[in-house]
Parts: sequence; C-alpha cells; structure tokens
Amino acid sequence: MEIIVKSLILSVMLGISCKEYFGIFLQERWKVRWINYTINLAFMAGFLLISFSPIPPYFWQPVRLIVIIWAVAQIYFKVKPHINILLTLFLSGLIWILSAVTNGLLMLLSASSGFIMYMGDTIWCSILLCIILLFAYRYKGKFNMNSGIKCLYFAAFPILSMGVSMAFSVISWSGREAGEGMAGMIIVGTGIINILAFYLIADMMLKEARGQEVQLQYERTWNQMKLYQDMEQNYQRQKRFMHDYKNQLNTVQGLLVKNQAGEALKYIEKLTGEIKKNSDYVDTNHAVVNVVLNQKYQYALSKGITIIMAVNDLSGLTISEEETVTLLVNLLDNAIEACENAKDCRIIRFKMLIEESELLLSVGNPVKEPVEIKGNRVLSTKKDDGNHGIGLLNVDSVIKKNRGTSVIKCSDGWFWFSAMIPL
Repeated sequence: MEIIVKSLILSVMLGISCKEYFGIFLQERWKVRWINYTINLAFMAGFLLISFSPIPPYFWQPVRLIVIIWAVAQIYFKVKPHINILLTLFLSGLIWILSAVTNGLLMLLSASSGFIMYMGDTIWCSILLCIILLFAYRYKGKFNMNSGIKCLYFAAFPILSMGVSMAFSVISWSGREAGEGMAGMIIVGTGIINILAFYLIADMMLKEARGQEVQLQYERTWNQMKLYQDMEQNYQRQKRFMHDYKNQLNTVQGLLVKNQAGEALKYIEKLTGEIKKNSDYVDTNHAVVNVVLNQKYQYALSKGITIIMAVNDLSGLTISEEETVTLLVNLLDNAIEACENAKDCRIIRFKMLIEESELLLSVGNPVKEPVEIKGNRVLSTKKDDGNHGIGLLNVDSVIKKNRGTSVIKCSDGWFWFSAMIPL
C-alpha cells in the first residue's frame, strides 16, 4: 500500500511538471476545455504504467520514459513530431540528470541506506517541479519553439549530458573501478552545469525573441509613418485643387460666354478626370481602412496593377487602428511587389468582409515563381524574391493576438493569404 501511495504522489508531481513544461512552449490542441483538463491525468497514467511495469535493462529505462512523454504531448499539444521529440528529449534528460544528481549527493553524504535514500525519488521530483514552475513563471508564452533550430540548440547539451550521467551511473552501480564517491561528484557536477545551461540558454532565447519583437515594432512604426506621409500628400493635393477650383470654374464660364461649348466640354472632361484621380474609390465606413485601401489602390494603378476588391460595412471592426494598418499595409505591399515582378497577369484579388461577427480577410496575387511554404510560413528563397516573407511575421502576430487563424498557400501560379478573426 505504501508503494502505491508513493507512486501516486510521484506520478502527480511528474504529471504537473510535464504539463507546465510543454505549456511554456506550445499551445493546447483541443478547444474543448474538459479535454485539456485531462492532460495531467494522461501524464500520470503514463508514469503509473512505468511504476508498476517490470524494470527493463538499464538502457531501455529512459527510452520508455521518452516514448510515453512524447505520445501524451503529441496528443494534447499543437506540435510537429520532430519538434516534440526534441522537447521530450530535453525534459527526459532533465529528469534523468536530476535523478542522478540526487542519488549522487546521497551517496556523497553516505546516505546509501535508510529513510533519506528512500526519499530520493520524492526529493528529485520536488526539485523538478520547482524548476519547471519557476521557469514557466518567467518564460511562459514569451518564445516559440516551432522554429526547430532553436529547439536543437536548446536540447542538445542536456541530451548529451544525460548519456554521460547514465554512463557514470552504470559504473557506480556496477561496482567497477571508479569509486562511488568519484562517480557521484561527476554526476552532481554535470547536473549543476545542466541547470545553469538550462537558464542561460533560455535567457538567450528570450533576448532573441525580444530583439525580434523590437524589429517587428520598428516595421509597424515605419508602415504607419509611411501611411501618414501618404495621407499628408493626398491632403496637400486636395488643398491645391480646391485653391484652383474657383479659377477653373471661371475658365469654364468664360468659354461658355464666348459660345465655345466644345472647348468647355473638353475642359470639363479633363477636370472630371483629375477629380476622379484624386477622389476616394473605396468607402467602408471605417476611416483607417478607407485611407489605406484608397492609397494602395491609387498606388497600384500608377504601377499598372488592378486591385479587385470585395468589401462591406466595416464600421464594426474592433481591431485597433495600429493593427489594422499593419495587416493591410503589409499584405497589399507584398501583393503589389509580387505583381510588379509578374510577366502577364497584374491583378490583385482582395476581400475584407465582416460576416457573423467575424472578419474575413483574403489577398491573392500572381507569382513569377512558386513560393515554398512550410508550417504556414513562407520560406526565404531566391525564387520568391522576398515578396512575401517580409512583413508576414507582423501580420501573423496581429492575427494571433486577436485569436484569429490564417492559411497561406501557393498553387497554379497564385499566392493566397486568408485569415479569419473573431470580433
């Protein structure tokens, strides 16, 4: 009975540790809350299975731990399998190292028997839980591990150290040449180095994430400044036009007085063309959207590019003005740049509609060469000429901040970006 109670306690501690650990880097897969509440139970069930199953040969003990953690994480969290295995290897390495460090310290303290040695598993499980909770408190939600390369750097050192700890544990427990004291010191030293590396690497990743955020913020500010400059230019054009309006009317009146109706008509047609050129093409009942769409529409026309728009009443748009500018400027600038490089078709298809309390946003444009997409991200290659990679990180951050979803695809010579954001 005592063994069962101890196994339950350890399983609960390890289950909480695993859930909090993966929650630092990943989002939960299921939208139904009660399913996510079973994450702890799933991890606990896996650890109980390990506790009450026969002990395999020493090499296979970490393997079964890795398999169970990986399987549960894959079911409950949004993560690619290869990213999941790296995260799982890191956690398994941390578990194994803490276990080895605890046993090493107990051996150094000559506590190889008795109550303290019996409590060894409880001690290292408690330390693991504290480390994970502190790490979650400081870093949760501050960086994304789905980049892959960061995961590799993050996991490599502890994984190698796990192998070293296992090797010295075998030497110690098999009673070979190395004494227990020396093996224990090596294991403890390795564990301390790993814990320090754990926080150092995390700090480096956090600084990198903050640097990227600063870069994205700079781009958002630049986009807004560019928009305001366009607005100022448009205002000055309208001001100059209104200043000359009286003289233009006097000219038309003079032509009519002289019975030069034909010349007056030609002058009016020319004047009407100038008015159209400087007037707004789009009205969505949203001031910021109107400014951006009309500016980009006129700019595209000057480049010989046609924008086919589908919009409706956007007065109910709840996204902030800054975020609205970020979305539209980046998406339309990318599309215009891609059309400039296109050979034949120079058309942009744009849709921005509010339907059933959701914003539907879609932009499509032709591409000269196929764009490589992986994990809903545009890979930076020579083929896409940087048309779509720049700015999409900003767009993605706005969509995620507003609990939206987006899809990117490239087929039949067209690049498409679609997003749905709840309002």
